[in-house]
Amino acid sequence: NSFRPIAPYICKNDDYYMISIDLPGHGFSCKLPDGIPYSPKLIVSTLRRIVRKLGLKDFYFVCHSYGIGLGLLYHIVFKNEVKGLVSLDWIFPITDHDFDFDVTIGTWSFTSYSELWKNGIENFIDFEEAEISKENHKKTLTRDLALSILMRHNNHLNEESAKILLERALIANKDGSLQFSRDIRIKHAGYSLDHYIQFYYLLPEIMRNVNAPILSIHADPPSFGEDAVNSTIQFLKKINQNSKNRIEFTKILGTHHFHMIKPKETSEIIHKFFNKIK
Repeated sequence: NSFRPIAPYICKNDDYYMISIDLPGHGFSCKLPDGIPYSPKLIVSTLRRIVRKLGLKDFYFVCHSYGIGLGLLYHIVFKNEVKGLVSLDWIFPITDHDFDFDVTIGTWSFTSYSELWKNGIENFIDFEEAEISKENHKKTLTRDLALSILMRHNNHLNEESAKILLERALIANKDGSLQFSRDIRIKHAGYSLDHYIQFYYLLPEIMRNVNAPILSIHADPPSFGEDAVNSTIQFLKKINQNSKNRIEFTKILGTHHFHMIKPKETSEIIHKFFNKIK
């Protein structure tokens, strides 16, 4: 639902229309069964199902944060469909881009896939068990409490944008009680050390084979610090050097959710990019 504010500006004429997706475990989409972790491959396969169902032949990806990594993966796997990618404040977590196995993810380093698998499996099981124990101690949720929780854990939001997210982030149970719709395991996946290994497998191909133009927009000041932004920009520049595709970089004053808080300004930058690559 974070694209609702910007959609009218992107689709201001008949040149474009926007399909916004609740990925698995988000919004009104279904959650995975207990015991099954979210993975990039699963989400890319979800995107593929949608593309096939709607009969899309070519399209742009406009993705916020983690989403653009999935867009890149889709572009590499299903070639010649993606006309361009727009990255809204993406931070790529793999900071070591060499291809011998010595991978750094955040502050963690690993020297073998087995070590990474072990850590990921143990952490996932621990996380699920901890969440099950919390189920019996949940507070009664109201809309006001949900709004305060959302804003407390997402200081990039203002109240208006937080209320927009709650439209699909909050659901009513049969007894009238409220609960967050997002699968809490999504949070674990985002910080799980082995979650990104499927990116790592495809890094050499991403480096060589990206041919869709990319527009990278970052928040100013950086939402997650200068080092994180610089690492991501360097990664994109390596793609640019190796694949010879077109990549543009720009900044916009705002927070991690600038596309919600400044939708008109953000859309103008995106439209200029689209017009260049038509």
